[in-house]
Amino acid sequence: MMYSQELVAPRDTVLPVNGDTITQAATDSTVLVSDSTKNNKVGLDAPVVYQAKDSMVMTAGNWAYLYGESDVKYQQIGLQAENIEMSLDSSLVFAKFGLDSIGEEFGYPLFKDGDQEYESKTMRYNFNTKKGYITDVITQQGEGFVTAGRTKKMDDDVLNIPLFMADHTDRLIGLALDT
Repeated sequence: MMYSQELVAPRDTVLPVNGDTITQAATDSTVLVSDSTKNNKVGLDAPVVYQAKDSMVMTAGNWAYLYGESDVKYQQIGLQAENIEMSLDSSLVFAKFGLDSIGEEFGYPLFKDGDQEYESKTMRYNFNTKKGYITDVITQQGEGFVTAGRTKKMDDDVLNIPLFMADHTDRLIGLALDT
């Protein structure tokens, strides 16, 4: 059985020692020297505006999925398609067509960069690097139209289009168009 009483803590029996290293402040060895690596640009210079007629789904992984007449705009660049996926953490965007109830394709991606337009089945694009990968592209060059199965859009508005020659060697050559 215990009774209420005042408890007194015993005196500390460890006496401080002269020259004790614990009482002296040590230099912080975790301080970093200035970073010598190149500072890569993260993020974009302007806001990205996006909308969809049907719906938008945001995931915990910071991806946005836009359904139904979707539209993404960044500076002078515009991308319209039936379905668009975009990373909210980076500058990546992917657009593709939709399928109707009988399996017909519609809502092909339409990419606009200034006065240049590209229609395709799919388009993957990076707003930072200004590079993209396009499948089944159609674009007007002067008075004619250019179509290609797989195309790379480079940052300097050059389209790299692989072509197959119809001679007996079946060799692959490349065509670069300066838009």
